[in-house]
Amino acid sequence: MTVAISGASGFVGTHLLSACRQSGLACIAVVFRSGSSAMRQLPHADALVHLGAIAHSDASNQSEVMAANRDLTIEVARSARNFGYRHFVFMSSALVWGSNYDCVQLGTLEKPDTAYGRAKLEAEQVLLATQSSDWNVSII
Repeated sequence: MTVAISGASGFVGTHLLSACRQSGLACIAVVFRSGSSAMRQLPHADALVHLGAIAHSDASNQSEVMAANRDLTIEVARSARNFGYRHFVFMSSALVWGSNYDCVQLGTLEKPDTAYGRAKLEAEQVLLATQSSDWNVSII
């Protein structure tokens, strides 16, 4: 199995890339920018793990947060599906439940109170609606 990893240069991405390589899994680091040619030339892989994001503390501009964390995620997923990927793994955030929780449990309702949390939740909702017998979406 070959896995493409977007956001492989970030904190989680560098660790995931290292762990995948140590386990013998073929993995490819990918960089995406909205509208970039990279999305029109994805590498051959079976799955794409999308870690790329602008974290809630990195941007005060809400439209930038939504563009990077919702819109780009949806665009990357559509491109991956069009390229024949069968599995899309999306790294979301605990902030989809809001910033006032120390612990969430199964059944806790989503109530994001930041643009970052709203962007991640909206991306989750769109991605889950695209699932089919030949396109699997996982959210972590």
